[in-house]
Amino acid sequence: MKITFEKDNKAKALEIFKAIASKNREKSWEAQEALAALVGPVVDQVLNQAATHKSIYSTIRYDLSQGAPSIPIDTYYGNYEGLMKVWSQNMPGGTMTNVVTGGDEYRFTTHTINSAVAFNKKYIEQARLDVLSKGIERLAQEVLVIQEWQAWYVLLAALGGATTDSLTHLISATTAGTFQIDDLNRLMTKVKRLRKSWVGGTPVGVPGRGLTDLFVSPEVMEDIRAMAYQPVNTRNGATTTSGATSIALPDAERMDLWKNAGNASIFNVRIHEMLEFGVGQPYSFLFDSVYSGSPSFAQATQELVLGADLSVDAAVMVEGTDRDSDNVFRTQPDDQFIGRSGKVGWYGEAEVGFVVPDVKTFVGCIV
Repeated sequence: MKITFEKDNKAKALEIFKAIASKNREKSWEAQEALAALVGPVVDQVLNQAATHKSIYSTIRYDLSQGAPSIPIDTYYGNYEGLMKVWSQNMPGGTMTNVVTGGDEYRFTTHTINSAVAFNKKYIEQARLDVLSKGIERLAQEVLVIQEWQAWYVLLAALGGATTDSLTHLISATTAGTFQIDDLNRLMTKVKRLRKSWVGGTPVGVPGRGLTDLFVSPEVMEDIRAMAYQPVNTRNGATTTSGATSIALPDAERMDLWKNAGNASIFNVRIHEMLEFGVGQPYSFLFDSVYSGSPSFAQATQELVLGADLSVDAAVMVEGTDRDSDNVFRTQPDDQFIGRSGKVGWYGEAEVGFVVPDVKTFVGCIV
């Protein structure tokens, strides 16, 4: 993630730098506040574009001065089954809570994520925009890492504890250690079975299209690329790899995978490659810490493939915005530095919350 100043902002920043270096305290402080006003939107943009959870969570914004919003959760999510299970987090780093709620208002729980950065004043006096850019990058990265961790923690906890009509949301790979077409096919069926009408039959109006997205590790992505040249048929729990019974993908599918290095969709399911997934990786550790069901999972030897029906708004992120600037990330000058410290700094914070009210949208394959 690299932050650069556009031409207009660069000119403003250079002008503000000169004022910050002023011996006049009032003038210097006003300039620090002006620079904080430039930093907030930049960090906001980074959080919106770089966050991986944004591809899953829909966003609701609210005015901080009015408090966290609420929604009539049963009608909002088209649920007609009575009680709902809503996974949320009451504080940063806290344990996920499965709140059972009826057909009434659900009020979101939010918490504050903050970070700070400081510079030697000489860099400001020298108008070192490169140093300022690196500092803002660090500020944005720290907030981004915390947001990502909290968002995926809520989501993986919801998946780990999910059951629908006594059906678990997880399957084991047909062949241990390998993700293949058979696993994808079974995930597509699993999503369909989880999403049904309130009387247990076929929905009159289909609320979701079925499996639309997969979130996978680079190793699983390797398995998907291999579908372009490896046999894909399965029988009796084993993969046929040679002989007359060896069957390949249709030519059109294989060529699509071959030409696009595995980044194309397969069976109209989009594939997202993430380094945090994989054996012994951060999100495997998170999932292992919140899951103890069947099939079993061990983050040291196994990994999770996450499937989702993103045609349904099943996960929600709420963000508090500042009334004056409409920014989610609110930046202010840091007043802890006195004149002889030779430093200036800024701190910022964002008020966010994550909930997963509709777990029927998510499934997983343990590979």
